[in-house]
Amino acid sequence: MRRCAQRPPKRALLTDSNVHIIRLYQDIQRGSLTPGLAKAFLAEEGEKLRAGGEAHYYAVRDRFNSYPTSLDFLFLNRSCFNGVMRFNRHGKFNVPYGHKPERFAQAYVTKITNQIRRIAEVISACEWMFAATDFRRTLATAQLGDLVYADPPYGGRHVDYLNS
Repeated sequence: MRRCAQRPPKRALLTDSNVHIIRLYQDIQRGSLTPGLAKAFLAEEGEKLRAGGEAHYYAVRDRFNSYPTSLDFLFLNRSCFNGVMRFNRHGKFNVPYGHKPERFAQAYVTKITNQIRRIAEVISACEWMFAATDFRRTLATAQLGDLVYADPPYGGRHVDYLNS
């Protein structure tokens, strides 16, 4: 086993109520989402986006909303409007197209695959568990001596979406 990096905790429970975020990290951890797989997928889908623009984006969004995969999630997050991640009350990804048909240039795909590679290295060196769960359930499992970081909610802002 590789040595865990200095900064990340050796053992961690990482949770989010968004199942798609958790699935992405679990897929990287399992090795079913690799830098090579992401590179090939994003290059292919990027070419289709370049040729088909908005129509292709919405086809991928529809596909994701019917059968969500980490690769489609990654594609949508990187090609939607401003990288926003938003789901409606029915759990469907509903962010509009970002109007950047040239989005997946080789340099950008390389940047994404390098991020996946680095995440995979850190995850493989540490004992991390990813779970899709509500923060209240996670906090209920915390014990004395645990470090807890909670991303603050968007207080006072419109959050009438999935998991409000």
